[in-house]
Amino acid sequence: DTGRYNDAVTAPRRRRNRLWRIARRQRLPFFFLTPRNHGDLASFIHDQAIDLVCVAAMSELLKEPALSAPPLGAINFHPSLLPANRGPNPWFWQYYDKSLEGGVSIFFLDPGEDTGDIIVQEAIPIPLGIPFTELQPQYLRVGGILFCQAIDAIAAGHCPRAPQRHLSCPRRARGVARDEKLIDWAGW
Repeated sequence: DTGRYNDAVTAPRRRRNRLWRIARRQRLPFFFLTPRNHGDLASFIHDQAIDLVCVAAMSELLKEPALSAPPLGAINFHPSLLPANRGPNPWFWQYYDKSLEGGVSIFFLDPGEDTGDIIVQEAIPIPLGIPFTELQPQYLRVGGILFCQAIDAIAAGHCPRAPQRHLSCPRRARGVARDEKLIDWAGW
């Protein structure tokens, strides 16, 4: 019974996304992580006998004991070439900095913000002026391929791990406040 994990009390109705509906329709277990139920995640992982956790677009950092609950670890998709643009908003900062190259990193999660060992990365060119709606699908396609490569390597027991925790991040890809003035429109 996974109802105790994804009950309406822990997941406000407006935040139940498409993935939740798909899981429900397929009768698959689903855990909606919130700040209030973070402690239940390790139990969910254990109860479902999950060997590997795969994360993409998560709003908060995983904490212990959830990080060490899956025997094979937890891996994450990040839309930048780490250690560059660690943080929640890498696409924005790549556009803001007029980066001509971005990329995808698949890495092991650790307690830090996007600081775990890198499994695989691939660069993606960012042509100046490309609309985000054209760029994002490229990232997602490459990310899906790299996720599969990482999972296969982990399953085979020969997964590469490039430590990056000690590497500096040129710019933290922080969120941007609604009223923040990043561009001097009058002088531009």
